[in-house]
Amino acid sequence: MRALLLADLEQGARALLARPDCDWPDLAATMIAQAHLADKYRKRTGRAHPDWGNGTLHDRAIRLPRAPIRYPTPEGFHHALSVLLQTYIASRHQNR
Repeated sequence: MRALLLADLEQGARALLARPDCDWPDLAATMIAQAHLADKYRKRTGRAHPDWGNGTLHDRAIRLPRAPIRYPTPEGFHHALSVLLQTYIASRHQNR
């Protein structure tokens, strides 16, 4: 997966917020894994993956339903960010 930037976190959190919070860990892991595979595809073919994007979490997340920019609550957004970051950190340790 390409470098994680603030826009990746925002769009990833919005994708999580569009789903029930019990789905967040699995969805976060899926988005991160698919972004990683899309980055490999991009490196191999020179093109973005047709379903998962260019290898950024942002490009993967914007292809999913997302909560509006006006988040339901700041706490909900912070919780979604926390789940996303924890999942990202765990995936980085697994890929070493």
